[in-house]
Amino acid sequence: MRGALVLIIAAGLAACASVLASADTNTARAALDRITPAEWSSNYFTLLTGVMEHTTRGELEALAESGDARAQNLVGEAYMVGAVGFPRDEVEGVRWLQLGAAQNFAGAQSTLGWAHETGAGDLEVDLVEAARLYALAAEQDEAGGLVNLGALYLQGRGVSQDYAEARRLFLRAEPHGVAPALGNLGVIYERGLGVPVDRARAADYYRRCGMEFCMVRLLGMGEAP
Repeated sequence: MRGALVLIIAAGLAACASVLASADTNTARAALDRITPAEWSSNYFTLLTGVMEHTTRGELEALAESGDARAQNLVGEAYMVGAVGFPRDEVEGVRWLQLGAAQNFAGAQSTLGWAHETGAGDLEVDLVEAARLYALAAEQDEAGGLVNLGALYLQGRGVSQDYAEARRLFLRAEPHGVAPALGNLGVIYERGLGVPVDRARAADYYRRCGMEFCMVRLLGMGEAP
């Protein structure tokens, strides 16, 4: 009887653990479900902060462990920068990003591309792999993939230099309002990289960009911010 009782208790504990785990992942899943498709291309710190208002680190990691690519992406991002209660651990961050990227989640592919470009998380710098990952994210219209792949084409790093392709990618990122895309378009038109020089258009892009670099470029052109 004692053995049977132990088995019953063990089964009951397992069932309770399963219910608790389900509740945890459901809370985190609901938090992620609030994110619109367009918001996935916004600043990840902003996304993380918003998500963590509705869930906890443990719940988000439990959802990531269950195989949710969105959660794997955000957990990876959190570890990469050490944000919202996660310690900074680039190696752990890369591990989660690899899981999300393997499921073709654009945000994970984009940030993993950045890790390969910069050698973060003990990865070897590999610009070709970075370009491949950015391209996968760009195919899904993810802003980071579009901008970062465009920058590689602009500079001829990991890919053959191609100003027209760089411009095409930055223009695709423009509706997302991503400052680096606007700034790079300003550079293209100011310097006439693959297009006729157009200082007025360059100045407009720099003003819309708003980054310090863009303001410096404006002043260098003799234009008011």
